[in-house]
Amino acid sequence: NTEEYADFLKCRALHLRFLGHYDEMTKQLHKAQEVLEKAGLQETRTYAGVLRYLGQCYRHTAPGKVMEYYENSKYYFEETKSTFSQGYASLLSDMALHIFRRHREGGTELFEQARRMFVALGLTQSAEYASIVDKFGKHYRYHHMLPEAYEKMKEASDLQVELRMGKTRNHAHVLADLASVEAALKKPEWEVTIALCLDLVDRLLEEEEKDTAEHDTLRRLKEKAESMLANKGDHGKGMRRSRNGPGNQGDNDQTSGKSTPRDKGKGRTW
Repeated sequence: NTEEYADFLKCRALHLRFLGHYDEMTKQLHKAQEVLEKAGLQETRTYAGVLRYLGQCYRHTAPGKVMEYYENSKYYFEETKSTFSQGYASLLSDMALHIFRRHREGGTELFEQARRMFVALGLTQSAEYASIVDKFGKHYRYHHMLPEAYEKMKEASDLQVELRMGKTRNHAHVLADLASVEAALKKPEWEVTIALCLDLVDRLLEEEEKDTAEHDTLRRLKEKAESMLANKGDHGKGMRRSRNGPGNQGDNDQTSGKSTPRDKGKGRTW
């Protein structure tokens, strides 16, 4: 079954992302894209999902292409009547975060749509929902709305602990984000939060193989956390993640890779 094979390639790509092999992840997703297009299976939820993850990939190398992939993914989610789904809600949050990073308007509404969708789906006790809440906190921090940022980041951190994610890389990043906002608000607990973050990062570094993208990400996070402690909470531009890995990139307007598909004129561009 062609669609099942494409879905397998997508799952393999996500596993490669977990291992830090981002170039291979992109290749697997493009392979899945080609398989579906050759079989004429663009109007499927699988195809919409592949486009979403390709949009995430190009946040690293070609930010100008990202919203084009996201908009086309959104189009096919809608065409296949798959809008009441976790994939669609997650796509909306991806789009919102990219809008914030590009300093454009409209992200708040998309985040709120994504949040309401997770509530409606009964998925508020999930890792993906915790991620969305954390992203919402980042949005507030970008706009210097620190009390609101603190509320969301604390919610995300507490939810991860409830979900037994307190020993994960994601939790380390959330703790760093939370500590930066606590310090900006002059909350004394920021030192405890950043100490917890450093302890977790040290344990994760012991487990992670050296000379990998994830090891580099953790090492950079540790350096920034230590700098924050040394400077008594003055974290400069904030606790930003490393430039390695999906979702952690700055805006680098290089272009590479394949263009977004056009199925007989269908699909929309940003």
